[in-house]
Amino acid sequence: MRLLVRATHADGRALRVRPATSTPFVVATRRVRNDLKADIASVDDPVGTLLHMGRETIRKLKNLRTAAEQAGKEINIPENRVVKVGDFQALVRRADQDGHLRQQLRCVLKLSEDKWKEARERALRAVVPDNRMRAWYANRR
Repeated sequence: MRLLVRATHADGRALRVRPATSTPFVVATRRVRNDLKADIASVDDPVGTLLHMGRETIRKLKNLRTAAEQAGKEINIPENRVVKVGDFQALVRRADQDGHLRQQLRCVLKLSEDKWKEARERALRAVVPDNRMRAWYANRR
């Protein structure tokens, strides 16, 4: 964004002052501050943390069959509800095995080839949380 300033006389007449324009800046709204896309996501994170997952894409992923019907496509997969990165990871792996499914998904989700590849790479790099209990002890020699 930029700010533009124009000076006018108190009675509304224009003054002979050149308009001033600010340097570009970003407005830090709540949406911008909360819109963090992790480089490496966890499989338990919401699918919206992946790159190129906007509001409409997330809505479609919550019910893939309905989204496919609305787009005039037929998708027969067990993963109808994709809400976590791990769910999307499973969907990507299935699509890697079936080129036709990948094309159908890209069409339904309205993702270009490049955006699909970037989202796919981020999903496949997702990490599994390690919640194992560990005991540490001193090595007494």
